[in-house]
Amino acid sequence: MYKKCIFLLVIFSIRSISAFSQKEVQEKLFSSNLQDTVHYNVFLPLNSEAENGMPTIYAIKYGMIEGSYIAAQLRYFQDANYPIPKTIVVTIRADMDRTGFSYRTGGLTNTGSKFIACLKEEIIPAVEKKYHTAKFRTYLGHSYSASYATYMMQHEPELFRGYILLATEQVGVDYSLQTSSREKTSQPLFQLNKDDTNFYNSTTTFCYAATGVYDENRRKNYAQELIRNFNSLDSSHFISTYDSIPGGNHTNILTTAIQPALEFIYKLYDPAYGYEQGNEHNAWDLFAKAKKRTMEVYGISASKNFNWSRPFLQQAATNKDTSALTKIFSDLNTDSLKDYQLLRAATLYFNAGEKNSAKRYYEQVISRALARKSQQYDASLDGAYQGIALNIYAGEPELAWGYLQKSIDMVYVPDKFGANNIDNYFIVGEFAVNNNYNVETGLGYLLKYLQLRQNVNDAIHNPYYRVYYKIAEGYHLLKKRDKAREYVQRSLASRNDFQPAKDLMIKLK
Repeated sequence: MYKKCIFLLVIFSIRSISAFSQKEVQEKLFSSNLQDTVHYNVFLPLNSEAENGMPTIYAIKYGMIEGSYIAAQLRYFQDANYPIPKTIVVTIRADMDRTGFSYRTGGLTNTGSKFIACLKEEIIPAVEKKYHTAKFRTYLGHSYSASYATYMMQHEPELFRGYILLATEQVGVDYSLQTSSREKTSQPLFQLNKDDTNFYNSTTTFCYAATGVYDENRRKNYAQELIRNFNSLDSSHFISTYDSIPGGNHTNILTTAIQPALEFIYKLYDPAYGYEQGNEHNAWDLFAKAKKRTMEVYGISASKNFNWSRPFLQQAATNKDTSALTKIFSDLNTDSLKDYQLLRAATLYFNAGEKNSAKRYYEQVISRALARKSQQYDASLDGAYQGIALNIYAGEPELAWGYLQKSIDMVYVPDKFGANNIDNYFIVGEFAVNNNYNVETGLGYLLKYLQLRQNVNDAIHNPYYRVYYKIAEGYHLLKKRDKAREYVQRSLASRNDFQPAKDLMIKLK
């Protein structure tokens, strides 16, 4: 009963999530090989119209394979900025008879051979022609359809560059017999011929095999044995791994393994692959090398993706290499960057010592935000005001102050949750005290912050010892020693090892 409930829960989850998946297109073609119509569904990423040459995942709709779920997961990974490219998902409707794969022999029936020809000569070309896909194709299978991949790997190696094999059923066993009398055949488990070995040793291919810790031992053993068979191949070209999924079983393996599977298949797309940030690295050279790798392996370019380019931008900023920074940014479509990304661009240029470029990005955020005329708090607009004030006009308090007043005005604009960003009172008050500029006004902001501070979550706002200390500093600058002493004592009572407060107390004695 427990297993049945889990099964129903997984099915419900897969079906309900389809509402959030990518765009689904129902396709069909008449196969001259099969002399029958074949139906398949294509799931396109959102905003895929602007993309060119996306990789594809093909799957036989068997077992727990559900295209809408895979597509929804891919969309989530995009939204969460995982290093996984936009990918088209194709699920083909075919049962065991049409697929024609034999567990006992590892070979195909006559219909199965025709189906392979249909896949190779008709379905894949039709998808690639209509959707202008990249040449990098992955096959994803579960249970029987995962075992089916072993035939393609041995006899049609050019079809796919990636394989995701989930809970692969053991091949070389006659399952038509009763459980007690099932025997392995003398058929070799997995054997590549010389030509296929040469092919895999010269073309980058990925194979991810996984079973759940609660799956049958025969499936676990078979998946591990498959991976061991690949050890003779060149591991720099044939990249394979076995994964045991905690909490996984034969039913939930798709939901539990999809993330590590995709991360493995696309590991060479990850800009962090083989990358260690350090001053000795040339950011532009690293960027160009990573771009070349993704094109060679996957046939795609990630050059227009800010998040993908971020480690190289950060490296350039660390090196204060404004030339590399500008070259990388010029390779991006900066008009498509979101406001928070423009803010990061401004910060990168500022850290690299290029204030003019930083200011330009801050002003671009401000211009965009004001054009929207939103009545809701805009964190990017607020960040741009503070960025210009605290970075561009650092040391020029009279110029910075005007932007900080705009930041103060935004305290009164509630965010989408109805909350107000009271921390602006502290930021502007601290600026006034630190720069000995408009201290009385700044002190008023700090006191206002202290008042409002009592009504918010303690963990995510400035600690009391720091707030008390800044108020004490403000009173000290205004020569109000008694009030300064009162607040520095509060600071030390909140944190007795806070050295700045200790130093100020000595001055006030």
